[in-house]
Amino acid sequence: MQSYHISALACYGELICICADDVVLNPGCLDSVYSLYKQRNNYKALIGLEYFKDGSNITESLGWLFEGPKVMRTSSLTFMSKQFYMELGGTDTRFIAVQGDNELQARAQMAGGIFEVCKGAQFHENGSDNIIGRLSNEYHDTDRAT
Repeated sequence: MQSYHISALACYGELICICADDVVLNPGCLDSVYSLYKQRNNYKALIGLEYFKDGSNITESLGWLFEGPKVMRTSSLTFMSKQFYMELGGTDTRFIAVQGDNELQARAQMAGGIFEVCKGAQFHENGSDNIIGRLSNEYHDTDRAT
């Protein structure tokens, strides 16, 4: 999460997104996200992607911040304006590898951010939990507690 924050500070783009290096975006995805963001005409718009794991669309089953009651809509990949990111104070760098994006999305929504999934904009993940050295496995419990 610290490296994501450093990257956000150094980038020049209008939109930013915390994104793992093992995802694949479908063709035209970024164009669709940017078009929807501009249509919303609100720098606090949060644009999420549809989540595919091992070829299955799992957007609805995992696209919520808390287990149990569906309290706050999120996406594992959500774009926001750099301006809004900076207003929020950026990523909470106490997180090591995972969950920092969820915490950021929660803070963004509590600060007036409006979340929406961009239909047809997809990211695909290899769902193997047995990948050696996967940070999400190593730091899940620590970061979840944070």
